[in-house]
Amino acid sequence: HIQLEVRYPPEVELRIASISDDNDGIVREGDDLTLECLAIGNPSLMTFKWSRDGAPLNNEADIAAAASGDGTPRLIFRRIGREFHGTVIACEVANSVGTTRARLEIKVAFKPRFVKV
Repeated sequence: HIQLEVRYPPEVELRIASISDDNDGIVREGDDLTLECLAIGNPSLMTFKWSRDGAPLNNEADIAAAASGDGTPRLIFRRIGREFHGTVIACEVANSVGTTRARLEIKVAFKPRFVKV
């Protein structure tokens, strides 16, 4: 008998895993936010890279890359600030067949601030 193995590039989904208060995907300033990068592909040996507004995500004080108990890559924002509103986070996943990227725009609700003019 013949066995056929189909190889394909990763299929990627970037989703919000947790928000302190679920509000249609909007996180409140000062709350924590966790993103998960889900991927399937063959071969299943894959590399994951995070980026912020198109630039590689470096170690920042309030952002941590980690893995969940099942090995799913996560990006954790501690006490997210208003400066992240409108930021596009991307998760790029590659295997030996190809590379795929998923993007998500962060929406932060914050209180107005009085500014002296």
